[in-house]
Amino acid sequence: MVIGQNIPEIWAAIHTPFDNSGAIDEAGVRRNVRHYIATGLAGVFCNGLIGEVWSLTLQERKRVVEVIADEAEGRLGISVVISGPSVEETIELGEHARRLGVSHAVLMVPTSGPRSPAQQFAYLHHICTRLEMPIVIF
Repeated sequence: MVIGQNIPEIWAAIHTPFDNSGAIDEAGVRRNVRHYIATGLAGVFCNGLIGEVWSLTLQERKRVVEVIADEAEGRLGISVVISGPSVEETIELGEHARRLGVSHAVLMVPTSGPRSPAQQFAYLHHICTRLEMPIVIF
């Protein structure tokens, strides 16, 4: 293979840095985005486990995507986990991501509590039909 030709798209998870007060380090997020662009990545996967999603509020999750999208300026694809503690918050995160032009949203299949395959499908179908964007089921 010749370098620079026929290279597959490579995406990577991007972590969410924090400052000493525990707030999102937006300058650090921007540095990470610039670094990932410079390495030639096609896109980033944010607000997942490496993105510290479990420690972020709904507003912080939105802000992380806003900062990444702003810094990337279309030079980097963005995939964002939109699964939230409620259906309403999941849809809100998805609509926010769609407005920012993310490449696709990621939904986690709910695992808490007993759910039949039919219930899981109904949940995923409900979310997917509300959002007019590509969805990855994780």
